[in-house]
Amino acid sequence: MNNDEMLKELLETSRKNAVYQKRTMQILFGIFLIVLISTILVLPQALSLISSAHGMMSKAEASLEQINEMTVSITETSRNLNQMVSQNAVPLADS
Repeated sequence: MNNDEMLKELLETSRKNAVYQKRTMQILFGIFLIVLISTILVLPQALSLISSAHGMMSKAEASLEQINEMTVSITETSRNLNQMVSQNAVPLADS
């Protein structure tokens, strides 16, 4: 094999590599576009979902605070009722 044949073979190999590199770049660019478009389509919906979940969590927290207040109020009412019954048990028994 002389130099001319080796140079031709090297040139042919370089062209094939260039074609493969070009094809690879096109595929990678296509994948990038798909990911970009998917992100653009999904991101607003995801942010909306997160915002909605945050709103629900705030409402749930407020409801739990109200339930805690009601529990304290019911406990206090029960204590007062027990105290009233115990204070009036003897006078009622005597009557």
